[in-house]
Amino acid sequence: GRIAYVWGEMQTAIPYAEQSLALADALADETLSAPPVNLLGRIYTMQWECARGSELLARSTAQMRHLENRAEEATAAGFAGLAFGFLGEFASALPYADRGVEVARDLHDPFAEAAALHYRCMVYDQQGAWGQALADWDTARQLAEGVGDRFRVYVVNLWSGWAATKAGNPAAGRESLEQA
Repeated sequence: GRIAYVWGEMQTAIPYAEQSLALADALADETLSAPPVNLLGRIYTMQWECARGSELLARSTAQMRHLENRAEEATAAGFAGLAFGFLGEFASALPYADRGVEVARDLHDPFAEAAALHYRCMVYDQQGAWGQALADWDTARQLAEGVGDRFRVYVVNLWSGWAATKAGNPAAGRESLEQA
């Protein structure tokens, strides 16, 4: 399932991951269920099935914390925040997004922190809190530029351009979009 996901073949990945999850859940083994729970949560969120994605990613966040897999906890929490944000459930979204940023910062991993900030910015954007989103976008951009994460710089410029435009500053939005 993970290989199919990496190749972008989500419809192939889902049945394998669901089968893996069913076997792990039948064995009541959280160590075995953690990878497919995380994978399915990401896939469902990316396919705009955010209700299912948020449920799985909330479970994944707890699993990764229990398994002491801090890097995956940061990602799962950030992605959970994103999924809840797309549902408009900001009371759940922001604590998960904040958790992702907190764990990434504790890891002292600028790649993980830039990604976690990116997810939180998207929650702020969905909420219409563009000032907060733009401040986090700036930090995420600086982190990503500092480590040469060109993909994250691109995504941050893209989303921050839209946010700046929605916040009433189309000139700054255009500049970010042109940089993207």
